[in-house]
Amino acid sequence: AFSAAPYLRSADPLADATTWVVSLPGAGEGMPRGRVVIQMTDEEWRLDLNTASEDILARLLEDPAAATAIVDYRDADDEGIDDTVDPPYAPKNAPIRTVEELWDIPALAAHPELMDRLVRETTVVTNGTLNINTVGRDVLAAIGGNASLAEQLVASRPGSDGRLGTADDCKA
Repeated sequence: AFSAAPYLRSADPLADATTWVVSLPGAGEGMPRGRVVIQMTDEEWRLDLNTASEDILARLLEDPAAATAIVDYRDADDEGIDDTVDPPYAPKNAPIRTVEELWDIPALAAHPELMDRLVRETTVVTNGTLNINTVGRDVLAAIGGNASLAEQLVASRPGSDGRLGTADDCKA
């Protein structure tokens, strides 16, 4: 089995802490020469769809009906069956596994702009914890209800040099 561990090379970890380059072994081992770039993303800057309350989802999406549809899709009850649409719609009534499965909800599928926002601002792979150092402005405003404070916090992250990941970050 191929192990990438001996081939990991990191760029400057402070300037770009999310990208690694993996050099593949030579052709003599049955694999072509080449490189694979691996990027890791901090998902805790996004709101978790499986743990977010209906109120927070409504503030994030600015659409209470969409928030209700999401909560009904994931909750364990049998409410929300709609046989007036073709094909008939029944909520999953289980945790959401991918953000894209929300396309199955007629109330969301009819509004691609909401789906774009959900894909951009939400996740399903955390336990609901948010990373205060990376959480986005819109998610902060949704959980705290104050867009001005959210903007101030996000603006304070990079220090005087304007770059994230350097020694002067989050210092007044």
